[in-house]
Amino acid sequence: MKINKTIIILLLLVLLGALGFNFFIKKGSSEIKYITSKVEKGSIVSSIRATGNLEPTKKIDIYAETDGTVKNTFGEINDSVKKGGVLAIIDKSGSQARLNEAKAKLSKTQSDLKINKDSYNINKSLYEKRLISKEEFDVSLSAYKSSSAELEQTKAELEVAKLNISKNKITSSLNGIILDKKIIEGQRLYLENSEPIYTIAEDLSNLTLISNISEADIGKVSKGQKVYFNVDAFPDKKFDGTVTKILNSPKSENNVVTYDVLSSVKNDDLLLKPGMTAEVEIIFSSKDNILKIPTAALRFIPPKQITETEPKNSSTLVWTLNGSELQPIQVSTGISDEVYTEIKGDKIAEGKELLVEYLYNDSNDTSTGITLPQPKRF
Repeated sequence: MKINKTIIILLLLVLLGALGFNFFIKKGSSEIKYITSKVEKGSIVSSIRATGNLEPTKKIDIYAETDGTVKNTFGEINDSVKKGGVLAIIDKSGSQARLNEAKAKLSKTQSDLKINKDSYNINKSLYEKRLISKEEFDVSLSAYKSSSAELEQTKAELEVAKLNISKNKITSSLNGIILDKKIIEGQRLYLENSEPIYTIAEDLSNLTLISNISEADIGKVSKGQKVYFNVDAFPDKKFDGTVTKILNSPKSENNVVTYDVLSSVKNDDLLLKPGMTAEVEIIFSSKDNILKIPTAALRFIPPKQITETEPKNSSTLVWTLNGSELQPIQVSTGISDEVYTEIKGDKIAEGKELLVEYLYNDSNDTSTGITLPQPKRF
C-alpha cells in the first residue's frame, strides 16, 4: 500500500515536471517582433472638430402694426425683396373706425372738461364765500382734474389712431429673400396678434455658420481662423469660411458647457440653405515641410524583459532598434493632429525607423501574434 502511494507521487512529479518543461520551452521559444514606422517630412494641421448650423447673416420678423383686413399681398416664399418694398396692403376700414372713435371721444372729453371746469370755478367762488361745504367743492375739483387727465389720454389715443391708419402698407426693412409668409388676402389682422406675418432673410449668398465649441477647446479659437465643413446634402463637397466672432455667453446642457463661434460663409451658388447642420473643423495651427512621426511612437513602451525601468522624461522619448537592442532617443515635440506629431532638433533624420508597437510570436504557432496593451505616456 505504501509502495503504491510512492509510485503515484513519483508519477505526479514527473507529470508536473513535463508540463513545466513544456511551458518553459514554449515561453523560451516565443520571440518579440517589432512594428516600425519611418520619420517623414510633410505637413501637420491641428484642428478642432464640432457641430454647427447655418443661418442667414441677418433675419427679421415683420408684424402687423395696425388692425384691418389684408387687401393685397405681394411676393411669395423664396421671392427676393428690396428694402422699402411693399409686402402687403391692409384695408383702412378698421383703422378708420378707430380713428373716428378716437375723434368722437376727444370731442366728448373736451365737452366734459368744459362743463367740469365751469362747475369747479363756480364752486370755488361759492366756497370762498362759505356758501357751500368743503365736500361739495372737493367733488367739483376732483371731477375737473379727472376730465383734464382723460383729455390728455384721449389726445394720445387719437395720435395712435392717426399713426395706425398711415401704416396700411407693410414693407420690408432690408434687401433679401422671403423665408416665411403667414398671411393671405382677406385675412383679418389684429394688433394683439404676436405672430410674425413675414420672415425676411438678408441675401443668402452670405451665411453665418454657428459652431458649438466645448470649453476645453474654446481657448484655441481666434478671429480670422479658417473653417472647413460638410453638410449631409453634399457629403463629397467641402465648404469653407472664416471665424468672425466668439460669443462669451456659455451654453450648458447635461453638464457640458459650450460657446458659440460665428463664421462667415460665402454661398454664391446658393447650394447651402439656412438651418442645415454642419460637421465643422476649425484650423488653429498648421506647419509645412517639417519632420513628423506617428504619435504612436511617443506612446511606445518597451517589453519589461527588454528594459526593466523606463527612462526619465519618457513623454518625449522614442525608441529605435540598434541591431537587436532597443535604443531610446530624446526628442522635442511641436504641434500634433493626433495621428502625427512634429519633432524638432537634429537627433532624428528623415527616414529613421522608430518603434510603434510589438507582438509576441510563438515559433511553434504560425498564427498572428497578440498585440500587448500599451498605456499612453502623455
